[in-house]
Amino acid sequence: MNLSEAITKEIKNTIPIYIDVTNIENAKISIAKNLQENKRIYTEKQKKKQQLILTLKEKYNNGKSIRKIAIEYKLNRSTISKYINSKDIEAISVYDTTNRYYSYLDTYRNEIDELYKKTKNISEVYKKLKEAKVSLTYSTLRHYISKTNNNGLNKKNGTKNQDINKISRNQIIKYIFNWKYKEEILDYIDEIFNKYPKLKIYKTFYQRFKEHLTTLNTLCFLNLLSCRYDDSCINKFILSLKTDWEAVINAASYPLSNGVTEENVNKIKQIKRDMYGRASYELLRKKVIYQSLFF
Repeated sequence: MNLSEAITKEIKNTIPIYIDVTNIENAKISIAKNLQENKRIYTEKQKKKQQLILTLKEKYNNGKSIRKIAIEYKLNRSTISKYINSKDIEAISVYDTTNRYYSYLDTYRNEIDELYKKTKNISEVYKKLKEAKVSLTYSTLRHYISKTNNNGLNKKNGTKNQDINKISRNQIIKYIFNWKYKEEILDYIDEIFNKYPKLKIYKTFYQRFKEHLTTLNTLCFLNLLSCRYDDSCINKFILSLKTDWEAVINAASYPLSNGVTEENVNKIKQIKRDMYGRASYELLRKKVIYQSLFF
C-alpha cells in the first residue's frame, strides 16, 4: 500500500492529467491503411479483368496483332493497347474513385452544410432542397453529406474534426497496479511507456515487489531492494524501508501478519467511539472485556 501511494503521488506530480495520443493514433491509422492496401480483396469482376489482361498479354507476346485481339474480344484497340502495356495489372483492374471530388451538389455545399448543422437530419435537408427546387435524390444527398463529414466535418457539431485522442492519467495508474482499467489503453501503452520511461520502471518494480512479497521469495525480494534504480521515487521508498529493516525481512519470510492485532484494535476503537463522552477508562475496559465474549 505504501509503495502504490508513493508511485501514485510521483506520477501525479510528473505526468499530465491527460496524455495526447493523436500522433500515435494517426500512425496506427496509416499502418492499418498500408496493410489494407497490401492485402486488398478483389471482387469476382476485378479478378476476371485481371485474368483477361494476362490473357491479352500472352496472346500479344505469341505474335497476335492488337487488331485481331480487338476483333476476337470485341474491345477497342486503344483499350487492348492500354492493357498490354500496363505494368501493374492489379492497379489497372481496380477503378479508383478516391480522386473524384466533384459533385453537382458542390454548388449547394454551403447551403447543405448550414441546413445539416441546424437540423442534424438528412431528411429535413432533403425537404428544404426539394422546396428550393434542387434536382437530387435522397440517396445522393445522404452519400454527399457522409462524404463531406468524413473529409473534415464532425458529424455531431459540423466543426473541424481534430482527431484529438487523450488517455487519462488515472487509467495509466490503474494499469500500472493492475486495477480495473479501460482496455483501450492497451493500444497506446507501449508508446506511452516510450514517452515516459519511468512508468515502465514503476510497473516492473511494483509487479516484482508484490510477487516476491506474496510468494515469500526472500532472496529475490532482498535482491530487488538492494539494487539502485534510475528513479528517485523508488530509491526513497527503499530507503524508508531500511529504517525498519528487520520487520521488512520478517514480512517477506513468514506467512504471518499483524492482521489479528489490527482487527482487535479496530474493534476497541469502535467501542470507544460509541461511548465517547459517556464513559471513563474503567467502564471502557469492562465493556471491551464484555463484548469480547461475543466476537
